[in-house]
Amino acid sequence: MHRHQLNRRQVIAALGTGAFTGLSGCASLLNGDETVKLQRVGIVNWTDRALTVHVRVHHDNEVVEQTQVEFTPEEQGHVLDCTWPTDPGVFSISARLSETDEWEKKDVTDSESDCAAVLVSINETVNSSPAISLPVSRDCDFYADSCP
Repeated sequence: MHRHQLNRRQVIAALGTGAFTGLSGCASLLNGDETVKLQRVGIVNWTDRALTVHVRVHHDNEVVEQTQVEFTPEEQGHVLDCTWPTDPGVFSISARLSETDEWEKKDVTDSESDCAAVLVSINETVNSSPAISLPVSRDCDFYADSCP
């Protein structure tokens, strides 16, 4: 796997986080026939900690990409290579911070869009421990050239 190390500003620019929205509950809108093209998966470490993030890309319920990214306090962002299938399908992303953590998983297929870009966002919590969120962007034009 080729690593793309970026700072937070570069990742935000590359992912267009202005277009990211949290779409909880959208999985209930699926009728089974809807698919999306996964155009990008990025990771941003909003903490100043060294940590390891484990990420899986699922396509039609099969793990098609599994990677771990190790961040130093100086490294803040990473964009995954597009190694998953480029054909539309039912995609989900899962991530965790350690081998013992539960996977945070998000189905990114949506009834009103034919594309998705996902940001694995690591943030500090109230108790100062890092936590993962998985916002999704539906800006198909912005990511049109992201994956061949």
